[in-house]
Amino acid sequence: MRKFEELVEAYSMNFDKATSSCYARLRNMPLIVECFNDAAYPFNHAEDCDTVLCVASNTVLQFEERRYFEAIESHGREKPKLQLTLSHVYAPSLIKTRFIVQPLTNDERNDPAKLTQNYSEVIKKAVENA
Repeated sequence: MRKFEELVEAYSMNFDKATSSCYARLRNMPLIVECFNDAAYPFNHAEDCDTVLCVASNTVLQFEERRYFEAIESHGREKPKLQLTLSHVYAPSLIKTRFIVQPLTNDERNDPAKLTQNYSEVIKKAVENA
């Protein structure tokens, strides 16, 4: 690549294929949306995830999976699914379970051990509820 534009073009042409193949490994694992501005449907075949969690500050929301993906499909008629954020599809009626967690600082969110400690019990309970 000799120009930045060539890199951007290659990235754009291969983004969907690359992310889909990476996320294919995550099938049957929880789909975690980190906040309301994050992608509601971050990759093709996201609906293969059988647990949907949204993490925001000190709250983790577990959504009713079927209804969540139905909301994405409904809003996907107006805007491509991969461009939807959680704020586009969110409705309180989607909430299946609400968990309260200790809020983390920026440094703690960058520490895998602290993330695991803070969220592992919630993820375990959410997967059991699925």
